[in-house]
Amino acid sequence: MRKNSKRAIIATLVGSAVFSVGLGFSCFHTEVKAATVYEETLAQFTINETASVRRAAPNGIRFCTTLSDEAQAKADTLSGVTYGTLLLPKDMLQGELTFNTADVLNIETTQWQDEEKTTWTSVLAGTDNGDGTFNNLSSDYYNRVIAARSYIKGTDNAGNTVVYYSTNTAERSMGYVAVMAKLLDGDTSELISEIAEATEVKVVLDEELSVNQAGAKSLTTNAKQNTTTGVLTIGGVAVADSSDFDYDITYTVNGEEVVSEENGVFTALQVGSATVNATVTYLDKDGQTQTLLDNEAYTLTVSNDFVNESEYSILKPNGATAKESAAANTLQKIFAEATGITLPIVTEKGAETTADKYISVGETALAKANVALSVEKATASNVATVDNTLFIRGLTDNGTLYGVQQWLGETVGYDYFGKNTYAVDVATEAIALPSNTTYVPSIEYNFAGNEYLNRSTNDEIRQNLAMDRWYGDMVAVNGELLHNSLVILNPNTYKASNESRISS
Repeated sequence: MRKNSKRAIIATLVGSAVFSVGLGFSCFHTEVKAATVYEETLAQFTINETASVRRAAPNGIRFCTTLSDEAQAKADTLSGVTYGTLLLPKDMLQGELTFNTADVLNIETTQWQDEEKTTWTSVLAGTDNGDGTFNNLSSDYYNRVIAARSYIKGTDNAGNTVVYYSTNTAERSMGYVAVMAKLLDGDTSELISEIAEATEVKVVLDEELSVNQAGAKSLTTNAKQNTTTGVLTIGGVAVADSSDFDYDITYTVNGEEVVSEENGVFTALQVGSATVNATVTYLDKDGQTQTLLDNEAYTLTVSNDFVNESEYSILKPNGATAKESAAANTLQKIFAEATGITLPIVTEKGAETTADKYISVGETALAKANVALSVEKATASNVATVDNTLFIRGLTDNGTLYGVQQWLGETVGYDYFGKNTYAVDVATEAIALPSNTTYVPSIEYNFAGNEYLNRSTNDEIRQNLAMDRWYGDMVAVNGELLHNSLVILNPNTYKASNESRISS
């Protein structure tokens, strides 16, 4: 029922039971007695974002809700209406704040009217001593953010229980409320001063930045090179510039070689640790500049942690051979398993340049124009970086395939033992583009011969059987390809008796 007289709501709560959730404090509440049949969030129904401190014992944090005409019209369609607020420490809240939230605190209140606006107030108060007296809310909770959401509950014409929730959830702490009252209103009362003195005020920065390997071009990039301006928090609540509280943060950085700062944006330059000093100033109620934090020191750590991103693609020739395609597929598959990044495979169109970010595999026109073959063995390859492009080009397509496998071995620990049996290391840092090098096997033909491969009609098996590393000798025994044999078997002696073949 709507009241026409203004009165303090806390007085109507004293007769309610005390609800304890093991938090070191209790609050007034009544239990939910009926199951909710219908719930709706009303866009025109909001809880005030501001809060206040209840000064009389038991003190606590107080949230206020003012109904709009639209929300009141919804409430007027219900019978047996109750108004209240759901409260819970934010660190305990998972998901949305509703009656079904675990350990939710439900405070039912009585309304009062002021200038035709229906308003109610809910207080999270201290503990009940059991004798009608209360302790104040512990200082342990001055920096604990409380989430609050208002509701209207009643019964519709069909007898269903209906709950309307406010569209927003307000978040405030006693410390935030007390500090803002002191700074903006000049409130120096004993309770406000006590709470403000115990409230944590700080600038929250990303504690760690990441950067690529210093000075090196890389196939993988790090998206977290920058972080935006630090956020001022008071009592655990993030503070935004507003008409009520305008403030500025200025920074100085000790260790410019590690982190640079411009207009509040930090850029990681190389691996290391830097100290960031923040000074926060604001305008008080008289328009005077005051200092809230003076040269407060924070640590920023810069690592070269790998994050799963890359701007590179795998480039294969227009009209690629089966083994060039196998090389591109192998590169894509193994690189993805090691890094979590699937590099797209694209077919050369002829307009590519070395300024583009490609891993060129085989006889692309781009490779022919930029990488001179300096190897003579059929299974050897040249690996070169020109501008932004990495080239892997063999004297033959076998050389290209083995060049890819050798590079993967050196980069991500790829080692092949048999069909579906191989090892890959997880990459933990950015992968740098390699210097120019060659891969030249000591044995020129270290692969299963064409006779063996041609016996297989399964293209996937053919490709898997080709996925050997260039070093070591490949021996096929009874249709199985064995890896890294250090003994060369004379086929004239062993082939007939063991039904085996070796590579020539």
